[in-house]
Amino acid sequence: MMNRRTFTSLLSAVPVAGLLGKGAFAQSLREITFVQPSPSAINSFPVFVAIGEGYFEDEGLNVTVEAINGSGAVLQALSAGQAHFGRPGPGPMIAARSRGVNAVHIYNVAARSNFGIAVQEGSDYQSIEDLRGKVIGTGTADGA
Repeated sequence: MMNRRTFTSLLSAVPVAGLLGKGAFAQSLREITFVQPSPSAINSFPVFVAIGEGYFEDEGLNVTVEAINGSGAVLQALSAGQAHFGRPGPGPMIAARSRGVNAVHIYNVAARSNFGIAVQEGSDYQSIEDLRGKVIGTGTADGA
């Protein structure tokens, strides 16, 4: 049974599966829920690769991915025991830890930022600097 105040974020999910050993769960698959702060698969690619390649199934796990609105919601779902693993942003995670939430976060998927700017040729915006003073949007409520 999962402790309601202790949980682990995304990147520990993949290595844990590997530690269990092939064929360790020959019977039924253990249901695992992974929550992420947006519907994009790009930032959760290790989980989607592991699902697609059958790595989790090989380890006896059936991982279901749920997209919810922002890192705050991810942390709430994990704290409430509604999910086993998640991918909150580092800022909200640090804030939660400062409030006493016992959580582990491994932040080492990419050697540099996954984000950038892509524009059509001839656009008025050609660099991040061109956005200075402009209003921009974020993909989730907390922008993580």
